[in-house]
Amino acid sequence: VLLALIFAFGYKITVDTDSLARTDFINNKLNEELNQHSNLLEEEIQERTQELQQLATHDKITGLFNRYEFEKRLTNLLKFSPTSSSKNILCYLDLDQFKVVNDTSGHVAGDELLKQIAFIMQKNVGPNDLVSRLGGDEFGILFTSNTLNQVHDKALNLLKAIKRYRFCWEDKIFVVGASMGLVEITRDSSSLLEVVASADAACYAAKEQD
Repeated sequence: VLLALIFAFGYKITVDTDSLARTDFINNKLNEELNQHSNLLEEEIQERTQELQQLATHDKITGLFNRYEFEKRLTNLLKFSPTSSSKNILCYLDLDQFKVVNDTSGHVAGDELLKQIAFIMQKNVGPNDLVSRLGGDEFGILFTSNTLNQVHDKALNLLKAIKRYRFCWEDKIFVVGASMGLVEITRDSSSLLEVVASADAACYAAKEQD
């Protein structure tokens, strides 16, 4: 009866399919844009997270491991040294002419020198050896699974490479040297402070002999 009355009064029920199609198109477009924005945001978060992790473990100037990460890995190595048969050597290296470069050419030149020295160091150590900038012009190298004789040869080659290097900045040429102290990590090595202090003392003694 109701249907008959509707048609009797002349009412029409129509659906605008064009408007629905436009609405669906707009919604799909918005969803695509939201998905793209979400993906870009996720990529940016991952990049920022990686940057923060890099800053937490690496030196900003040289890209080498920083002191915190170096000491953490050295501490872990000391934990296993009583039961390990591997030979590990700690090297403490100090540049001899870094202050001269900083004083005469400024900190920008000093930072560039540190980058170049870091590159030389990485070229003259093994793939499993750990190189770190400890601060200022001081570096640490952890020679892993090496005998003292093997490390001695590597150390001499590294010192020769640094001594041969000529750092050029503007109208000046600098000859840079380095001093080095080596300490073997044995089963009797007790603590991080003791090992680092021994390597530092050996480096200072080498510097005094020059």
